[in-house]
Amino acid sequence: MSLEALQKAKLNPKNQKDVFSFELFDAVHFPLRRKFDLIVFRDVAEQLSPKDLVTALLNFKNSGRYSTIYIYID
Repeated sequence: MSLEALQKAKLNPKNQKDVFSFELFDAVHFPLRRKFDLIVFRDVAEQLSPKDLVTALLNFKNSGRYSTIYIYID
């Protein structure tokens, strides 16, 4: 997702009346600072080195409120 697409989604009136939050971040170098119900990590895994992929997944797991992490790879 580009910064332009993120800004467009944030400004869309339909999204403003819902409770959605749109954020863009570096999953490898910046661990999440809050909990999320859903993290969409699409079309990224194949672009990362194995070490960076594991780091990103651990960052997701460590940010969650649940002890279980579900991973779907398409």
